[in-house]
Amino acid sequence: MTIKELKEKASNYGLITHDGIFHADDVFSTALIQLLIDDNTIYPKRLGIMNIPGNFEGIIYDIGGGEFDHHKDDSLNRYYPDLNDGRGTIKLCSFGLLWDAFAEEAYDSDIKSRVLDFVKDIDEYDSRGYNLMQSSASSISRIISCYNMAWDDESESSDEAFNEAVDIARSILKHKIDNALATSRLKDCFYKTPIENRMKIFDRSGQWNMFYERGCAIIVSPSTRKDGWIIRPVIRSFLLPKTWVEKTQPYGCLYIDPNRSFARFNSKENAIKAATEFVNMVSNIYSLFQK
Repeated sequence: MTIKELKEKASNYGLITHDGIFHADDVFSTALIQLLIDDNTIYPKRLGIMNIPGNFEGIIYDIGGGEFDHHKDDSLNRYYPDLNDGRGTIKLCSFGLLWDAFAEEAYDSDIKSRVLDFVKDIDEYDSRGYNLMQSSASSISRIISCYNMAWDDESESSDEAFNEAVDIARSILKHKIDNALATSRLKDCFYKTPIENRMKIFDRSGQWNMFYERGCAIIVSPSTRKDGWIIRPVIRSFLLPKTWVEKTQPYGCLYIDPNRSFARFNSKENAIKAATEFVNMVSNIYSLFQK
């Protein structure tokens, strides 16, 4: 099924998911469909298994035993590859099944891989539940569960509560995807920026230390806090000089991280001077390291 076909089915025939208590899996599945078809006005009918029309031609997920349901015999379910990271095999739940079906068409492989861990965490929590309390996705899953109505709440319907949770999930997922797109652009910018005297100099702030290029020892860029310029070694083994912390800071230095992983300066010029001093200090060692 293509995204165009998904949109046609959702628009013409609607969506169906299960009724009752909802979880992050069915909520984020709905949010993903809305983002894929670019329509945040389409919400599913939430029905019990016995009430699903036999001739329904729309999209059914997290119920019904079809393509986007994971409540079926294990031999029919699909699993993420075991990465030998201690997590074992994780079942693709409805969110993961929808992501796997449409993400490749919607996004390039870099974006798909950057968002996949988030999708996988939601799926893992849905299939393993409260044994998982540490990941960011488990926190989000528990927050989404809080949108379920209290047993004695008569102020709104269960469907209204579900739709409210979907709106929150859609915003989270959109920001997750947007951040992945931004990181991809950041990566392109990093590798297009030339190395000068073993340093890369950027005129915009960013998480440039996410990337590494052979021959680059240190990065110079504006501070994300809008209060100066940052220098940061790109290899964690090469810390800023201990003397900068214990004795004399370079001219124009506003702050040095106690772990010597970065320093903040009052101007671009002073940041480049300090970065040059750092490069000269580690040049011989760095050359050996690069061989």
